Amino acid sequence: MQRSPHRQFRLQTVLLGLGLTLLIPALGLGAMAAWSAVGAYRAAFEARLLDTARALALATDREIGTYLASLTALAASAALDGPDVELAMFEREVRRAGGGLGTSIILLDPVSLRQIINTALPEGTRPAGVSAADFRAVTETGRPLVTNLVIGAVARRPVVGVAVPVERDGAIRFVLAARLPLTRLDSLLETQTSPGKAFDVIVDGSGKVVARSREPERYVGLPAPAWFLDGIAGRSSGFLHGVALEGQEVVVGFARIGSAPGWVIGTAESRDAYTAAWRGPLQMMALGGGLIVGLGAAFAIWLSRRLLRPVTGLVGDARAFASDAGEALAQPMAEPSHVAEFEELRLGIAAANAALRARAIAKRSADERQMLLVREVDHRAKNALAVALSVVRLTPSDVPPEQYAESVEGRVAAMARAHSLLAKEAWGGAALRMVAEDELAPYAGRVRLAGDPAYLTAETVQPMAMVLHELATNAAKHGALSTPEGRVGLSWELAAEDGRLRLAWAEEGGPKVAGPPAKRRFGTRLIAQLAERQLRGETAFDWRESGLRFALTLPAGLASLRPGGAPALEGAHGLAAKDTPVALRRQEPAGAGPARLSPPRVLVVEDETLLSLEVEATLRELGYEVVGPARDLGEALRLAATERDLRAAVLDVNLGGRERSFPVADLLQTRDVPYIFVTGYGSASALEGRDSDSTMVLRKPYARQALADALATMMGDP
Repeated sequence: MQRSPHRQFRLQTVLLGLGLTLLIPALGLGAMAAWSAVGAYRAAFEARLLDTARALALATDREIGTYLASLTALAASAALDGPDVELAMFEREVRRAGGGLGTSIILLDPVSLRQIINTALPEGTRPAGVSAADFRAVTETGRPLVTNLVIGAVARRPVVGVAVPVERDGAIRFVLAARLPLTRLDSLLETQTSPGKAFDVIVDGSGKVVARSREPERYVGLPAPAWFLDGIAGRSSGFLHGVALEGQEVVVGFARIGSAPGWVIGTAESRDAYTAAWRGPLQMMALGGGLIVGLGAAFAIWLSRRLLRPVTGLVGDARAFASDAGEALAQPMAEPSHVAEFEELRLGIAAANAALRARAIAKRSADERQMLLVREVDHRAKNALAVALSVVRLTPSDVPPEQYAESVEGRVAAMARAHSLLAKEAWGGAALRMVAEDELAPYAGRVRLAGDPAYLTAETVQPMAMVLHELATNAAKHGALSTPEGRVGLSWELAAEDGRLRLAWAEEGGPKVAGPPAKRRFGTRLIAQLAERQLRGETAFDWRESGLRFALTLPAGLASLRPGGAPALEGAHGLAAKDTPVALRRQEPAGAGPARLSPPRVLVVEDETLLSLEVEATLRELGYEVVGPARDLGEALRLAATERDLRAAVLDVNLGGRERSFPVADLLQTRDVPYIFVTGYGSASALEGRDSDSTMVLRKPYARQALADALATMMGDP
């Protein structure tokens, strides 16, 4: 081993120089960090004010919108239709509406703007020529209006008016107006004011204060400060600072109010609070930085004395370690050092690290990949076998053997095609067009596909493939594909507004359809079960004379416009499984009490539709009443908590690939309801320590008799 050609120094010399060298850069780095932190604190403070102002602007929009909506509804009254206006009837309507709004409503002539009805006067009294010229803009623009703050003609108090046109046959026949109580705006702002906040304020388009969270009676009607009006000019939102009307220095976040053009709402806090938000952290960081620098210097001196003694021994240990077959070092080696002792140590550890690190990492990675692969292959294979077994069991057997074999073969083949497509796409989902082309390939040229790119999640591909297979099989046997002239159109649309996938199947040119079949076939039932239970979609069968029309709407989250963009379907509540092991509490044997008057009730939790159908059919054959089946954790928890007289439960461990049914087992334990775990994993690790002697576990695929025996044993039945 050759020594480094660099000039070498003793450790004490190097550490002393290092301490002196790091002192100034450390102080500079600390100053930069402090300045960056100050900027972050200031930005967070300003963002909070802006968010509050925007939230208050939305709340004010809703408040004003209530009055505009009420006036718009009154403007559509039938009492104002036709040449003969029924003013008495309309006056009763507006008085009822004005009472609900807590304000007076007036009806104006659109030309003179003189009042025709004023609910502030006694009923039946007509105003004596009072004009409301501040609503002139309604007749000029034909649009609703929110006025700036004005002094009322009668009460001589600051008021704000809202008005809408009353249009008939394209002409404005009346103007309907109301006064917006300023106390409503004051109360809205006051409820949002926190103890540390200075105030919230609303300013109209003329620059006057309309409402204020604190002391509104003192400031309403006064012009806002010039710096505020200059700062908001031409901007929809922002951050300002200046001196408020009462002389206090404040910082303000402001936002525009959409329903009232020119109106602005501001949220203000004192300048002192703004400064304190970042001054305290800055002082703490400066103090902490100085303390750390001092401690670092002291530690460097102490460390140099401690390291000198064992360095020589560490060199020998490192060289010995390089010749051993132990684990590699986790951290990479440093660059060549000018310190003689550390350079010896670096070279020794480098030799060991070069020899062992690659082997250790490769072995660990290979072991992890192999373990994960074995576990997932075991789970997916057993789950696929269980689903295939359910297809065999559920397919009606009261048909000729050839027809039975054809039905089973077709459904298993559809599952296999979906499985192959998912494997090709690394189980990240698949394009809907690819799924449709695979399932409808035998009818190429007779099926028309139309739809924008849409990508299904991995959990959606197999049930969708089964649905398309059943539709195609039904069309080939009874529908459009059973005749040479028949055609099928398959189209889909992924709605941008709600994310729902809408799919339409339309047959034409086949045998005439007299109506829905007298008996619902198994394939049709299977389509409904897969679409409605497993995919939580909505289905519609329309048996027209020209052929079947089928519509399927899937909820948002099952498809996206790009690969990998849609999350997998999760449970209704997204609850995580608890880690506390559960010991099963068995119920008393059935023979210990009075004779049962009704079948025992068994809760079923299973996310695969075909498996849930097969379990449900098996339990009913055995004389049990099925509760569920539940396909996600939220539904399972609800049934486990609310259903009465549960005797047992069959729980699939893995729900939707992201949830475990352990919380359901915990809840059932508190109710003394025994349960059986069903899993496709061969390893006990998937049960997280819950496979004790008192807990029954069935591994997919399992025989029907195994389920029957387990339930009988668990409930004490003979």
